[in-house]
Amino acid sequence: MTDTSPLDLNTIQALGFELIHGLERPSVLGQLVISAIAIASASLVTQKLKPWLRKYDHWLAPLIPITISILLLVIAGFFYRALDTKFGLINKAAELAALLWLINLSMILIKHFTQSNRINFYKRRLVLPVFVAFSVFSLTDLISNSTQVFNADLFRLFGTNITIGDLLLITFGLYWWIILSSLLTEFLQWSFGLGSTGNLQSNKGFYILIRYALISFGSFAIIGYVGINPTIFGLVTGGLSVGLGLGLKEVVSNFASGIWLLIEGALKPGDIINLSSIDQSKDPYEIGFISHLGLRAATIVVYSDNSERIVPNQTFFTNQIQTYTRSQNIIARKVWIGVSYGTNPIQVIDLLEQLGSNHPRILNTPKPKAYFTTYGESSLNFCLKFWIKEISDGLTVSSEINCQIWELFQEKGIEIPFPQAVVHMVTSDQDPDT
Repeated sequence: MTDTSPLDLNTIQALGFELIHGLERPSVLGQLVISAIAIASASLVTQKLKPWLRKYDHWLAPLIPITISILLLVIAGFFYRALDTKFGLINKAAELAALLWLINLSMILIKHFTQSNRINFYKRRLVLPVFVAFSVFSLTDLISNSTQVFNADLFRLFGTNITIGDLLLITFGLYWWIILSSLLTEFLQWSFGLGSTGNLQSNKGFYILIRYALISFGSFAIIGYVGINPTIFGLVTGGLSVGLGLGLKEVVSNFASGIWLLIEGALKPGDIINLSSIDQSKDPYEIGFISHLGLRAATIVVYSDNSERIVPNQTFFTNQIQTYTRSQNIIARKVWIGVSYGTNPIQVIDLLEQLGSNHPRILNTPKPKAYFTTYGESSLNFCLKFWIKEISDGLTVSSEINCQIWELFQEKGIEIPFPQAVVHMVTSDQDPDT
């Protein structure tokens, strides 16, 4: 099935000799040196201007070194034209610098108006690598015919001749398409979400499915463009299915669970869950929020210590999960307090409800409600139930309420008792029954 042939490197060797011969020509070498001097001079001028740039901190400051490079290359081009000398490399370098200037301006404007930190990520991973590849191809093509190299056959795979261009397309092209799929997905998410955080979080699972669908479509499109028969991969997949089913059973199970979670929407990025339901934590109220939900595992950020846990998706199907944001984002908390038996219960209830209503982080709807729960051994026991919007504020709000209760009861003269016991001392000459 793997019909192979020896590597044909004659075309690559011919290109290498042609490049070396081109670089030996004084006109080509001189233009390369002048272009390098222009770029180095622009970098040096930028270093000298750094104190001024830091002082004003203008968002267009990153364009200054590229602008200086363009000006120096244009001046060098006019100088070569005045001498009636070929200046194709300098002209091409100026065009590439102008293209880089436009790319940076576009990235700066997009980041300035969208306030997104992901712009730098896509600039490093997608835009600049594509620009570098295009620049290398453009400059090389001026010196020699680099197109022949891309059409040179390297080997045969599944009966298809694989050229250097095909190999680059399968590797770098597929990598860039994966990054581009992520960019397209985030653009759709931002566009249809209209910038609303709630919409973005609730629909994030749907957009993850779109991203993987785009990656799959691009992969098959690249394979089809290269000319490899897709049915070959079906045969290979069928032959490996038994081994994958036995050796990667857990991985496949997590993958299927991730697909189902994303489709069903039972859990989604941004949801807050109780971690004790999945890892038997000693703290019954240890909570975390799902920061990322992938096809294999979910990333959960723990509120208590800001650590991250990678939880396989299968865990969410084999355990009962307690979530606080499935259908609503508010949660109830309770504070218990005991007062002495001589206290009026109606007064305590009114004071507790008034205290809860005045707290800025306690919701007025539903209203805070106080209850007379039990007659204790040493106290009358009450409970104040209130609702908060942010579950992470639970401990803080409960602590503040407890402190305010203590201050208010001190002001009103209400005693908060502590357990007391009466001990009867029995002497040796006394009847134990008396």
